[in-house]
Parts: sequence; structure tokens; C-alpha cells
Amino acid sequence: MRALVFANGRFLANPESLCTSDFDLVIAADGGSTHCEEAGIHPRVLIGDLDSTSAKLVEEWRDQGVNIIRHPQRKDKTDLEIALEYAQEEGADEIHVYGALGERLDMTLGNILLLAHPNLSCQIKLICGNEIVTLLRGGDKMTLDGHRGDTVSLLPLLPETTGITTQGLEYPLQEDSLVYGTSRGISNLMKDNQAQISLQEGLLCVIHTRISDK
Repeated sequence: MRALVFANGRFLANPESLCTSDFDLVIAADGGSTHCEEAGIHPRVLIGDLDSTSAKLVEEWRDQGVNIIRHPQRKDKTDLEIALEYAQEEGADEIHVYGALGERLDMTLGNILLLAHPNLSCQIKLICGNEIVTLLRGGDKMTLDGHRGDTVSLLPLLPETTGITTQGLEYPLQEDSLVYGTSRGISNLMKDNQAQISLQEGLLCVIHTRISDK
């Protein structure tokens, strides 16, 4: 099951390119409602403390059958974390998130680290323009589809991030390690339209910056 989530950060996407019919569940995480409204998208669910959503829109959407799930403002989770947990509980195994990056630095970093949430096992992609941020867990592998010349950065999120092997990148790794807090994995390049990355142990943040959206 695929879910689409709108958060309240920077929104760089052509609304016409967002085919909501490709997703089984569309969620606005509080202020992400603004992006939905501007794109003419009606989510199935509006969730969060709703301090960034106008009361008028809340009532309009409620009348239109949107499921409104209000949380208290005094809480220990962000609206996006609540939305991701809800999507997984509803059965999502793949979640695409728009509006999770940009604007406030603390929220951007926090949203990226949500990829490593201990209770979130589904695949999550944070999308902002030509950038896609995702997470590779120990024992897993992934294939990146893109173009020759795309930038791929690998950032370890744990001190023990080992057994990294890549194929299709300009600077290959073969069962290698990246050290937490260093910049060795920044700005690699795709040599063709696909690249593969595998990881034996740790957590690896993968940032794929495409040279075009074609």
C-alpha cells in the first residue's frame, strides 16, 4: 500500500505531476494542508494539532468527508511523525513525503532523522524538487533510477556503518565503511541511469539529486 503525505516545509513540485491516484492514502500533516489546497488536492486525512491549518479549511474539508484527526498542541511528536505512524498503521509499506525539507533547519533535520524512526519499518522517501532522501538499513540494498551525472550522497547515521558496496557510481565502494561525522560519502556521481547500493550494518542516509525531472 502506498501513501502520499504533505508536510509543512518547502514544496517544490509541479502539482500536475502529482498523480494522487497512484496512492492508496493521501494525508495532510497539519500545515501540509496549504500545499494540498494550492494544488487542488483533497486528502483522505488531515492530521495533527491543526495550529497551521485555517479553521475554515478544516470545516470545509470535514463537510467534504475528509477524516479530521486532531491532536493536542502540547505533544512530544511533530505532525509529520504522527502522520507517518498513522500511514503505517493503516497498512502503508511505501510513503512519499512532500514538504518535509527546507524552511526551518531544525524541522528539516528532524524530518530526515524520522527515516530512522525505530517504529517505522516502511520505505519512506522525502521529496523536494529534484532531491529524494531515503534510508538504507543494514542488510538491505536499493537501486536508484536516474540519469548519468546525477549526484548521490551517502551519509552514515550510526558510528558503525559498514559493508557498503556500490555499483554504477563514479567513486565505488566495496564492502567499505563510512565514518559518522565525516564527509567522504558526499557528492558521488551516477555513471549511468541506474546505481545500486547495499549495506551490511548500520544506517545510511541516501540523497539522490537528479539533474532533471525528465
